[in-house]
Amino acid sequence: MRKIKTVIKRNSTKIYTIIIPTYNRPKYLERILSYYNGFEENYNIIIADSSSDKNKKINKKIISLFSNLKILCLNNYSYKINLYYKIADTLNYVNTKYSVLCADDDFIITNGLSQSVAFLEKNSDFSVVEQGRFISFYIKNNDK
Repeated sequence: MRKIKTVIKRNSTKIYTIIIPTYNRPKYLERILSYYNGFEENYNIIIADSSSDKNKKINKKIISLFSNLKILCLNNYSYKINLYYKIADTLNYVNTKYSVLCADDDFIITNGLSQSVAFLEKNSDFSVVEQGRFISFYIKNNDK
């Protein structure tokens, strides 16, 4: 992993950044970007891609389909990088006051993000907000 010394300038037009780590799941990346493409929210997106070279090329094409979203794709990560190092490095590129981590196979509801930011703005003694509800679906396999 390379060392980065970057002076981050705060972006006054965007409130938060959604960090999306991805690894060899182009269909999930396309799905989540399609989801966020449907909202007019005040956010940037950073994609931290440690996929294979083949999937990085596919991901690059997918990202180009969403030109109306403010996306920074960091695709210089090796497929061998530890997820936590990748996330820590990605934080060097955040230029908003707030950030949220969202796996490529998850969805964070933008209304919840807006409420979280509002809470943090009113409660400066807090630094983290957790969205406490989730829903998950599992397919039952009757072949067993």
